[in-house]
Amino acid sequence: MTLHGAITIRMNIKTGMTESVMNLLHQIDNNPNDNPLVPFSKIKSIHFARFVICPEGPDARGNIIPCQLVFTTNYDQPFTNHVEELVNQGGQGLWQIFSLCENFPGGNFNAVSLTDFLRSNNKKPETFYVGVGNRSVNQIRRENELRNDIEEYLDLYRENLVTRDAKQIREEIKRHVFSKPALQFID
Repeated sequence: MTLHGAITIRMNIKTGMTESVMNLLHQIDNNPNDNPLVPFSKIKSIHFARFVICPEGPDARGNIIPCQLVFTTNYDQPFTNHVEELVNQGGQGLWQIFSLCENFPGGNFNAVSLTDFLRSNNKKPETFYVGVGNRSVNQIRRENELRNDIEEYLDLYRENLVTRDAKQIREEIKRHVFSKPALQFID
């Protein structure tokens, strides 16, 4: 059983830096998995990640809330391992983005400073959405591979299987799956 967690970092964007933040985020948006800033596909604990820019505007009382950047992830616990992965795989890009916000250490990339920043600025949620509870990212991906392989098998052998009953088809699928070492996994 894998437990999930959530990180939420909310920061005010420095005056005049919103467009620069947007330009960096567009680089990520153009290739979310393998972009040079934060290559999310290399972060194996991450289920979901999002950057959001909240424009300047009034709150319910009319007080102005400055333009803010929100960064959030849902991940396989433990928290410490996820933060380590974020810093090791996407730390320089996160540093570049966060340095355009107020109250960030600034200067050149420093893994220890970024780790400390993520730990101390995480707004721990009271609740968060978990799409597939108790399953790791790896388990979800492997189960998806298995499902896709079974669908391909059924499509390929449809004509032979259509005359068989459900138990026979199940046995054929099991035989197929067990004949492929790549589909033999336990997580």
